[in-house]
Amino acid sequence: ETGMRECERLAIEYGLTPISWPGGWPAESYRVNGARAALAAKWVGRERQLSRALFHEVFANGARLDDPATIVAAARAAGVEKIDEGMAAVKEQLRDVTDDAIARGVVGVPTVELPDGTLVWGDDRLPEAAAAA
Repeated sequence: ETGMRECERLAIEYGLTPISWPGGWPAESYRVNGARAALAAKWVGRERQLSRALFHEVFANGARLDDPATIVAAARAAGVEKIDEGMAAVKEQLRDVTDDAIARGVVGVPTVELPDGTLVWGDDRLPEAAAAA
């Protein structure tokens, strides 16, 4: 609850759409499905667009990320075709990318890598990361 209230406060502070938490939040399938979809979109250079569309669907509309219709709607909005096929194809790649991130010292999200290779972790450090980038 405390973390959710902090996210809501930051959304207002940053001028974002107020958060509408989806039912069942958080759930493991939320992280896996979103990560697979973003990685699949990266293949066609649309990972930023898809990530924004997914965040809008989930946190502005309150849609569940474990509902395939949510991912399809976000993919459509982001201009990503055949998202189901892409997500199936990246399962092993996502494991490899995750293992690599852990080996490099990533402990959570958000983590930002600075130009000098330093990893900055946490919402409270995003201004520092932005200034350094």
